[in-house]
Amino acid sequence: MARKLLEFAIRRDELGSDLVRAWGWYAGRVSGVERSSGREIGQVLKEHINRFNMATTGISDWHPITFIVNDEHGRLAGGVDGWEWGGTCYVDALWVRDDRRNQGVGSALMAAVESEARRLGCHQIALETHSFQAPAFYEGEVAGYPSGHSLISLAKPLG
Repeated sequence: MARKLLEFAIRRDELGSDLVRAWGWYAGRVSGVERSSGREIGQVLKEHINRFNMATTGISDWHPITFIVNDEHGRLAGGVDGWEWGGTCYVDALWVRDDRRNQGVGSALMAAVESEARRLGCHQIALETHSFQAPAFYEGEVAGYPSGHSLISLAKPLG
C-alpha cells in the first residue's frame, strides 16, 4: 500500500497540477485502501499523531503512568495504564480481575494515578468508559486537554 501511495504522490495528472492531484485523493479516488491486521501499524499511526499533536501544541513533555496490584500469589489482580501530557493525566486502561472487584482494588489504583498526576502537575484526569463499567469514577467535560485545548469525543451513527 505504501508503494501505491508513493507512486500516486509522485505521478502527475494530465494538467500537471498538484492541487488537482491532491483534490482527487481527498475526493475519494484512492485505490488500494487495505485493512491491516498488524498491531505494529496501529503503533506507527499513534506515534505519528502524537508527534503531530506535540508539534502543533508545542507541548512535548509526556510521561507514561502505569500501576499494578498483584494478589497474594504474585498474579496480576488489576492495573491501570495511561499517560500525562499537556497538564492532563489520561487513563487508557483500568482493569480489575473478576474475583478482586468490589474490594477497593480499582479505587486504590486510581488513587495511585491521582497522586502521580498531582506530582506531575496535572490539573485533571480524563478517561473514557462504557455505561456498564464504572462511570461514577469521573463524570464531566474534558476541557483543557492538553492545556489550551479540549478533548472531544465524537460518535457517528451508522445506519
